[in-house]
Amino acid sequence: KNKLTEFVTAVTPANVPANFQVRFVSPQEEGELAVLGTVPPKRRFTTSLIDVGSGNTKGGYFMDMSQSFDPLYFAVGTRTFVKLIKAKNPASFNDFVRTAETMWRDSLSQTVKDELGRRAGLRNRSAVYLSGGIVWTIASYLYPEKVNENYIELTADDIRKFRQMVVNNFEKLIQPDLSKITNDNIVLEARKNLSRVQNTYDQESLVAGAVWLDGLIRELNSTQPVKRFYYPKYAYVGWISGYIARAVAEDYKRKNEETAAGR
Repeated sequence: KNKLTEFVTAVTPANVPANFQVRFVSPQEEGELAVLGTVPPKRRFTTSLIDVGSGNTKGGYFMDMSQSFDPLYFAVGTRTFVKLIKAKNPASFNDFVRTAETMWRDSLSQTVKDELGRRAGLRNRSAVYLSGGIVWTIASYLYPEKVNENYIELTADDIRKFRQMVVNNFEKLIQPDLSKITNDNIVLEARKNLSRVQNTYDQESLVAGAVWLDGLIRELNSTQPVKRFYYPKYAYVGWISGYIARAVAEDYKRKNEETAAGR
């Protein structure tokens, strides 16, 4: 973002039309596209989505059948939270944990409360789709046997348990018991998936992500109804799928309008 011209030049293919442009998607629009590409159409107007990324948190919900979208955005994600914590120069891992908890309690919690207070659909809908690296990690460590399932239901207790284990029982957390899985193929896939998780996040990143996500979930559940949470396996490509689906729909609509106009 600091060298935008150079970036556009680098990603633009050769021999493109003169009017070719690289289009940038804002975090707010990415949230809308993620809903389109992740949430099944039949549940699109009764659920919401929150994507906890490395750099920010975004999502939102469609308010009604008119397809108007109410976006959610926080400039905090797993890795940005780590940076905020480290800026306080914690002297040890325990100090890192205390700093994360203090930052949530003293500032971030109020930011979340204020933002959710303006988002009625996040408060009053009973189902929430959760995506992002920290959610993938929680599902992978707590439910390794479900590695091939497209949707995994997580509970607020699961997220709270993960937060406690990542601080107090980290080695057990990252080496879940696979002995009860009877299908050898699932065991193999679970091991591959766990290896990817372990190579992606260190303990500090997981602490930051867990404190942030647990705080979000607690605030969401501070009002009725109590929410049910679902992790969609392919959410990481959700916004791309949503972008394509919307482009196809818009192209189809335009062609129908041209046909109706006799062109």
